[in-house]
Amino acid sequence: MGLSKDECRELARQIREISVAIGDFRFEHWGELTAAQRQELERDEASLLTKSSEMITRAVGLTLDDMDKDLKLISGSIEKARKALKTIQDVKNVIAIGAGVIGLGGAIFAAVATQNPAPIAPAAVSLTALVKNIIAQSK
Repeated sequence: MGLSKDECRELARQIREISVAIGDFRFEHWGELTAAQRQELERDEASLLTKSSEMITRAVGLTLDDMDKDLKLISGSIEKARKALKTIQDVKNVIAIGAGVIGLGGAIFAAVATQNPAPIAPAAVSLTALVKNIIAQSK
């Protein structure tokens, strides 16, 4: 079983902290270290920073995979809204659907910004339910 995106981010943070601690040690003890020791500590610091970046890249990849799963849900809810707008005659309902789509867009933006896709599905489901209710009321 692989690591979750949150576990990857936490490991990246911890690895980065160790890298910084090694760098701090190197500078604090510069005069006490041989050139070879300084060089080895510098290599370790750089290697750990690279590993931390790799973990972050993995976390982003997992986040995008999660968001990929939501793409069908997003597309479906937007398509339902688009179709409904072609038939709805009440401005109040058009405004409500517009607000629902804006809410979904905000959830997508938040998911990308935080690398957490959790808000997407509820917003898409909410938009779909709103459209269904509006269509049911207008019949």
